[in-house]
Amino acid sequence: MSKVTLSCFVILLMFTCKEKEDKKIMASKPTEEAIKINQSANIEAFFPLLNQSDVSTNEVAAYRKSAFDIVHYRNKEQGNKVYIILEKDQWKVEAVFKGSSFIRHDSIGVKWIDFKDNFTYDYGMDKEKKGSGIYTYNFDTGLLLMVDDDISIKPNEYNVKIHNDIIILEGKSTYEDNNIQAKLGRLSTSKK
Repeated sequence: MSKVTLSCFVILLMFTCKEKEDKKIMASKPTEEAIKINQSANIEAFFPLLNQSDVSTNEVAAYRKSAFDIVHYRNKEQGNKVYIILEKDQWKVEAVFKGSSFIRHDSIGVKWIDFKDNFTYDYGMDKEKKGSGIYTYNFDTGLLLMVDDDISIKPNEYNVKIHNDIIILEGKSTYEDNNIQAKLGRLSTSKK
């Protein structure tokens, strides 16, 4: 009887060890979801307006293709009109509301965006440029569409309200940005 018990114990021990090893292997392989969350955390850490949470790589590719075409169409449709109120100065991110979170500028450093008169933009932190892209803005409709040069970053579309030295960005649902609002202020010192 003891040989049968010992044999059963050894077999049970082997299965248990195998199961633990399988769990270790699975835990060491990041899922696409884990990769997506990690990338969005890194991206948003240096520029919170990018709003990359909960978007798959397939969605990003589809969004980028349509947004890229829309940017060029809208700019052509409005005669490549540039609005000096937007591109004259650089803008500092002063506050961001994302979902139920509120981030103030003093907790995120000097994060800035610089819209150019050739429908491109740069953004960065302090004196370091972190990225760039293309945009279209229409003063009459208040729509701002931004497409980052980094192919892993989805486009962003906002309703824009400009008053003197302040811009309020309200995310639209087009590219899943309706969970974000931001306040930008003119940057007094140039980062150029």
